[in-house]
Amino acid sequence: MTISDASFECSNKGFRITFDNNWAVSVQIGVMNYCVNRNDNDHSNRTWDTPQECPNAEIAVFSPNGDYALPNDVEGYLKPEVVAAVIGFVAGLSATDCTKAVEDELHDIVVNHPFV
Repeated sequence: MTISDASFECSNKGFRITFDNNWAVSVQIGVMNYCVNRNDNDHSNRTWDTPQECPNAEIAVFSPNGDYALPNDVEGYLKPEVVAAVIGFVAGLSATDCTKAVEDELHDIVVNHPFV
């Protein structure tokens, strides 16, 4: 699979979605991610199919050429409504949108969203 294929990818602590516009969003909620579960070292009884729950998540956004499109590469401790707003915004981008302009818009969504 190439990065230009729209797709879902899944791990045991999150997912990545790549849109037809070749932009991608990664959402993670596990150990070492910027979320409430960051220091959850009590996962010895968790199996691959045991769902994790978390009130917030870490996201990363990737441009069509694979560059990070957030000012800090990732943003953490985001509520579901903010994550959904970012996903909706990224899905509506054009493959040719300027990464810097997108970065500025994403920063505004993350910082100024009413659910922050």
